[in-house]
Parts: sequence; C-alpha cells; structure tokens
Amino acid sequence: LLKECRTFPALVERVWRKQEGIVPVRLTTTTGNAGPAAQHLLHIIESSLKKSCVLEERADASIVGGLLLSVGDERFDATLRSSLVHLASRLLEPLPLSS
Repeated sequence: LLKECRTFPALVERVWRKQEGIVPVRLTTTTGNAGPAAQHLLHIIESSLKKSCVLEERADASIVGGLLLSVGDERFDATLRSSLVHLASRLLEPLPLSS
C-alpha cells in the first residue's frame, strides 16, 4: 500500500497532462544538466508539435557522450555508444560488387 501511495501523485499528474495535451519530454545526459541547450531543444520540440511540453532532465553515468531524448512515447538515441554501434554495423556490411 505504501508503494501505491508514493506512485499515485505521479499517476494523477500523468493523466492530467494527457488531458491538457501537455507532452512530457525527458532529456537524459551524463550530468543531468544540459544547460541552455535543454531549453532551446524544448522550444524546438514545442514549435514542431504545436503543443506545450514539460521537460524533465535526468542523469545517467553510463552515457559516455550525447543524449537520450524521449518525447511522449517516442525515443531518440543520440548517444555516442549508439553512433559507434551504427558505424560498426555499417563497416561490417559487405561491399556491393560492381560489374
């Protein structure tokens, strides 16, 4: 019961934001503080969606560089790790044979 009491306010807030059309934006970086870049990014997202957004910044020490961005249900991985994984997979692709 104690766990439910702690999660209830977050649930109410999530439902209220959804009813008001407010989109949650979560920005995860190594430090959890992207500074003015976070507000600039939030402004771009609000302009693109034409909706109000609320920003939550989080820290994750496992992120070597870059950021993770969640906008509503969408997730964008712009971390250094994902870029390196993508590059490695591209480098391992076979080259097309020319005739």
